[in-house]
Amino acid sequence: MKKIAIIAVVGLGFLFSCSLDSDEFQGPITSKINVTMLEDVSGEDPFFQILFESTNLYECSNYNILMTVDAEENKLDIVFNEIYKNSTCRSETGPAYNVYSFSKIVNGTYNLSLKVKDKPASTGTLVISDTGYTLDMTESDDFAFVNPQVYRMPEGILWGSIQKYSESQQSNTLVDNFFDLLSDNGLADTALVKGDYTYFLIDEENKVSLRRANATPAGTSAFVFYLDEDSVSRSNLKIAISDFRGKYSQYVKVDVFDWIGTIY
Repeated sequence: MKKIAIIAVVGLGFLFSCSLDSDEFQGPITSKINVTMLEDVSGEDPFFQILFESTNLYECSNYNILMTVDAEENKLDIVFNEIYKNSTCRSETGPAYNVYSFSKIVNGTYNLSLKVKDKPASTGTLVISDTGYTLDMTESDDFAFVNPQVYRMPEGILWGSIQKYSESQQSNTLVDNFFDLLSDNGLADTALVKGDYTYFLIDEENKVSLRRANATPAGTSAFVFYLDEDSVSRSNLKIAISDFRGKYSQYVKVDVFDWIGTIY
């Protein structure tokens, strides 16, 4: 059994334990905590994490929620204690946050308990399987479960976005040309079910949107395609995308990734 006080310092996944100075204490937790499940495929091996964010916004975007974690093999208890104020303020407003990362993704059922200090806990299970992650928790006045089901990043896909810098006819034509380029290089539509795939969402009409849709610039089109490695040359595809990006960079911005986080 391991019990530790955790502070998220710079970004997701960077955790350490320490003692707090009195001038670093911000105050009690006075709002709900949003609970968001995330799968990260940017590294050599994918890993899973749960992000906790206050619904309250603070004057600095790098305030943290101090939490105590009691972790066993298939059991995870987290108590959220108070808001921690970093000595250096990241000037834009934002929620206080913390994150719990699973160093390895192991399929199974985990008993989970979340509570704010002395308040009643929300309890339930986290199920990790080959297809995704599912939270089944009791209702709580202290927590909002943003995405109770998240699918794992499907193998063999290419996803990303193309952003128009203007609404000119030329920019619209370039977006169409880019999708034609992907099709000409052997990419095909996917048959993914609607849901949350961490980096992108698919709705009932099979429309793709980026996860942080509220921070996505206007004129951005998100996409997901299937890449059949038996018939598609990845090197040729990378060259084609790079050439398109370089030739039309003043008109459109292109971001393309594969299922293991490779940038095209």
